[in-house]
Amino acid sequence: MLFRFSLPIAMLLGSAGISLPALAHSMYQAAVLLDFHATTVDAELQLPLERLQTALSMQLSSQTIEQERAAVADYILSNFSASLPGGAKFRVDLVDSPHLSTIERAPYVVAHVRLTPPPGASGNLFDLHCGVLLNRVRSQVVLVSVHTDWRTSTFANDPQLVGVVRGDDRSVRIDRTQGNWWRGFGSVFQLGMRHIAEGTDHLLFLLVLLFPAPLWACGAVSCRSARL
Repeated sequence: MLFRFSLPIAMLLGSAGISLPALAHSMYQAAVLLDFHATTVDAELQLPLERLQTALSMQLSSQTIEQERAAVADYILSNFSASLPGGAKFRVDLVDSPHLSTIERAPYVVAHVRLTPPPGASGNLFDLHCGVLLNRVRSQVVLVSVHTDWRTSTFANDPQLVGVVRGDDRSVRIDRTQGNWWRGFGSVFQLGMRHIAEGTDHLLFLLVLLFPAPLWACGAVSCRSARL
């Protein structure tokens, strides 16, 4: 789903020179959601249908997108990339065909691509480049968020906005160098403990599991006494 704004996000957008009224209509808001894996990064592009039609100068519908998927895919792959700070480029592969979807009651074209770092390199520090829509619709804004990343303790229920591309500013630096495996493990452990503590049904389940233990212990003691 599209990123929901909070006060810190509003402050960040304000510092970037983006006013909230300009982003108030979700039907024109584009997003890139990043999911980090062991050696690759998956990116989900959520593109407003109307803006994409303007960028491609074509009409797209549930009927016509079947015939235009190749053109849409070529356009996305030509305007979406990633590179290391030194300039070495990631390989970009389309994971599935672009398709129509409804997001927050607005029509979108959704596409998934996979970013693979150069051989021997990691995806902990790189620049994401996105010119999708922006090369044809100058007023377009694209929010870039980390959707899931074990290393930085980011999970799908709380995606983190990491940058905004707009106008000629079409690159976002993705920095995961401060994260580590133990940080992710610790966050998951804390979330699990909080989930159990806040869920009455979970606590009752644990009590049910523990309840037979004293009875079993008493039974075992009685059996030993009987043998003696």
